[in-house]
Amino acid sequence: MVGKTVDTDPANYPSWRTIFRLFADLANDEPLVIVLDEFQYLMAKEDDVVSHLVAVWDRELRGRPLMLVLCGSEVATMERLEAGDGPLYGRWNWAARLRPFDYLDAAAMVPDREPREAALVYGIFGGTPRFLATIQPGESLAERVIESVLSPRGEVHLQLDRIIEQEKGIREPAEYRALLAAIAGGKTVLEEIVQAAAHGRCGASESNRCSTTTWERSSSVSAGKPISATTRRGGSLAPSNGRGGKGRTATSDRSRSTLWRVSMMAACSPPK
Repeated sequence: MVGKTVDTDPANYPSWRTIFRLFADLANDEPLVIVLDEFQYLMAKEDDVVSHLVAVWDRELRGRPLMLVLCGSEVATMERLEAGDGPLYGRWNWAARLRPFDYLDAAAMVPDREPREAALVYGIFGGTPRFLATIQPGESLAERVIESVLSPRGEVHLQLDRIIEQEKGIREPAEYRALLAAIAGGKTVLEEIVQAAAHGRCGASESNRCSTTTWERSSSVSAGKPISATTRRGGSLAPSNGRGGKGRTATSDRSRSTLWRVSMMAACSPPK
């Protein structure tokens, strides 16, 4: 697109269909990569972005060197796009769900730390690159934890504080907060977690009544067994043909349009 003037006046693009047609025109000159992040928010608008995409994709974009990457942090919403009854079914060339780093990858983001301290970093900040990126080379880990995690104004604290409220289907965030507080306080058996969560949520006078509700909501924790954490390395790739094997990626054929879906949770690139 070097030397080509692109009309960027919003008035000339009243709908997403006109925007996708612009992408098609730009891809006429050379290969083009477009990334639409947090795509689920576009889907919530009155202008049906998915319908416009399907219409232009099937009639005007096929065969052009355009790669369109759709990203979103609401994993279930993004996965519904490629479901059998989804609007984009059969159009994906590649799909993946980005998962947190494991210990080895997280340690690579703090290369100046000794293995013991790197393990502490992973235990505190987990495998989310955005959280790990707050740690600066050479700074005290204790000071970073105080500033980013423990401080109510800390970046990590604010992000974690909003996760429960942003999760769809949760009507009583306080109950889930109480469960997490109980586990963080050292409770690892279901009965202990329920009692501690009920006390913290309702106070001692109402703990019996609240215990029942909290017990039902914490059924994913095995009764009488300690909680254990597991990690998974890398991401999972879903081939677009649904028959296993490796799905086609855009780099294998630059002469055709490709559609990628990426679901992620607070992911970012590690610092250079």
